[in-house]
Amino acid sequence: MDILKDAKVLSGESNLTNNVGSVSVLEVYEKLPFIRKEELLISSLSGIKDNIEEQKKTLKMLKDINVSGLIICHLGYVIKNISKELVDYANVINFPLIVSNPNLPYIDIIAPILDNILYDKNIELEETIKIIESFDSTTISNHNPKDIIITLCNIIHAEACYMDSNNILTTSLDNYNRKELYDLYNNSLSELLNNRDCYRTGTFNKNYILTPIINNGKYFGALILENNDNSCNRSYWTAIKKAKSSLVTLSLYAINKKDYLDRLRNDFVIEFLTRMSVNPKLDAERAANLGLSIAFPCVVMVMDLFNFNSVVSKNSESYIQSIKSNIVSDLKLYLSGKKYILTYYSDKFILIYMEKDILNNPGNMDDLIKMGHYFQDMILKKYEFKMTIGIGNKCTKIQEIKSSYDQAMISIKTSNKLFKEPKVSAYKDTKHFSVILNSLDEQSSSIIKEILLPLIKYDKNNNTELVKTLKALIQNDDNTATTASKLFIHKNTVIQRRNKIIEILKFNPLVFPYRLIMEMALFINVQS
Repeated sequence: MDILKDAKVLSGESNLTNNVGSVSVLEVYEKLPFIRKEELLISSLSGIKDNIEEQKKTLKMLKDINVSGLIICHLGYVIKNISKELVDYANVINFPLIVSNPNLPYIDIIAPILDNILYDKNIELEETIKIIESFDSTTISNHNPKDIIITLCNIIHAEACYMDSNNILTTSLDNYNRKELYDLYNNSLSELLNNRDCYRTGTFNKNYILTPIINNGKYFGALILENNDNSCNRSYWTAIKKAKSSLVTLSLYAINKKDYLDRLRNDFVIEFLTRMSVNPKLDAERAANLGLSIAFPCVVMVMDLFNFNSVVSKNSESYIQSIKSNIVSDLKLYLSGKKYILTYYSDKFILIYMEKDILNNPGNMDDLIKMGHYFQDMILKKYEFKMTIGIGNKCTKIQEIKSSYDQAMISIKTSNKLFKEPKVSAYKDTKHFSVILNSLDEQSSSIIKEILLPLIKYDKNNNTELVKTLKALIQNDDNTATTASKLFIHKNTVIQRRNKIIEILKFNPLVFPYRLIMEMALFINVQS
């Protein structure tokens, strides 16, 4: 990299090929959650510039986390020199230590490294998508496990076999030593059934990897692969993972090609919405190849099963899956004649809605919220399942669909926190609350909540309801008559409690600016 051409490698030269997944600045010299594996760190060592033992301790900590390396900046300005003791220690633990041009600012180092990381990620994403497309195409057009194995061999540049759960062997070549493969498989079966990869040596010192195919707790057999230099490559394992998925698909849907296509479409939509990055051109091509017609404008609506863990604990898995299928059928019935893509996974139903008449209408979000209420009421009445529904912003291009999905999920999360009950909400209405909720870390929440502690303590010691009364007064704009009606107590009782609240707090929490902080404190108290 040109920006580091003047840099000097002090140690760990054999590990300069370490993978770099991210880059960051190190100024806190402790083991913290945000220091990541395969991260390249940049630091002036300002906090430990005069303490060699702390410097060595920091290198040991970074090595243990599997950090890629450390670039030391501003040598001569901050830290005056790098001690031989530190360099010797770094070489002992084989940790890459690099000194950059002392006049380079952090950003001039970070920016080109980030560019390279993003470039590599895009290449990796393109390779992954090509691998997925190869298997998807094979799965759709052919129903023979041998075609999956041949596709796998072509990608990983090694020979492979598939032993299914009935001990039927499928190979890419006909001249395999089938007895040896059966022996390798049978000797590894107990480990494979426990979902563990096995490494074995056959005749002529040929090395094999045996990797199990398990889906939802069911064993579908194993892949037997010749172990070669590519086995450390991410694409190698991506191809194996997709081959396993394709073989499971063939086992589960061995007859109906339409079922194959539906499953692949569903997998594509879920993968597209939940992955970290988007490649618009490749994603559009994949959607077209799968026969998914995406029209614009569109919007994503997510229906999330409220209190999912409680529902699961009260019902069998087969019953829940049956209900999910029925809900999908009901949603499709309502949406018949309209343009949409509908899928579901785990506790969520995802609708990509593409009706121009509604989406081009200035009041489109109100119409979508009405639709969400209809779905919510229908599912509750028919199946007694409560749903929280979130709606993202309108999309005009494919890369915005994932954003609309993320917005719908944020809306669901925010709504559940705010109301503690299932609601239908749009991101445009909840985004401000989301910002507030995300800004309230544990420390700031604790500080704000302290203002309520005198009332909480008084209630506990005197068996009163001052906190509850304060909340009701705020909700009813300090109207004592309305508050009394809501709490089913006499108006004079409310007035007495109001006066007591002011006496304890030594300020009036119902007037600005105290009311603002009190509302925040009551909100945090409910969340906790």
